Amino acid sequence: MDACLFEKGFIVKGDGFFKIEKIRRDLKEKILQKKEELSYEKCAILLNDLIYFSRLGLPIYSYVKQKYGVDVELLKDKKNIQIDELEDYAFYIFTELNKKIEKNKEDFNVDILDDYDLTCYLHFYPTSENVLFLVDTKQQEYLEIINDHLEVNRFDFDIRLERPPYGITNMEWAIRAKEWLSILNRCGGVENWMPSSGGFSVEMTENGLFIPDMTEIYKYMDSFKNTDLDKIFDSIGAEK
Repeated sequence: MDACLFEKGFIVKGDGFFKIEKIRRDLKEKILQKKEELSYEKCAILLNDLIYFSRLGLPIYSYVKQKYGVDVELLKDKKNIQIDELEDYAFYIFTELNKKIEKNKEDFNVDILDDYDLTCYLHFYPTSENVLFLVDTKQQEYLEIINDHLEVNRFDFDIRLERPPYGITNMEWAIRAKEWLSILNRCGGVENWMPSSGGFSVEMTENGLFIPDMTEIYKYMDSFKNTDLDKIFDSIGAEK
């Protein structure tokens, strides 16, 4: 198990599930905006590389194939390409790269993933008193958005540490340990850890939304109210 499993852990205090849905929508809107900004930035970097290689008369196709693993046959043997044409190639490479990353991240080195994996997943874990969640992303900008939300608090935990880091009391650290280790057991334990199996997961950079069966939610939230459930499932249909 990754020792930093709960490094990107957060908590929303209170058991109002409708509040979580409002927070999720708010975060999602900001993260989607940030993803668009990052996409332009990454395409600009790609375009700059293509222009550089084109003007030097170097083999652009080989560079793209080797660095990004994207096969752009039309780039073979091309030199001194017009910038507007290179812009189209840069967008194509970026799009294909993102598709490949989503299919299998293990095919790429860490540097490529850190730069071009623009996905962001939140794994929510309702309890009888609060809602915990983990953030799965390579983009620090997304984490900053989540950190800045007024109703979200850091709730990270590192099982490697024998004592809490500076600023956290022993009692608080023990509470975090109890909460996260219970989530670990809920999600299959050390050997079969599956983040999405103990609550529900949302991909914040796409329009999809998954919420488990109502009976599954009840298992985790004893004080859950039907009115909250009704609001949540009504709101899913209104998602844009």
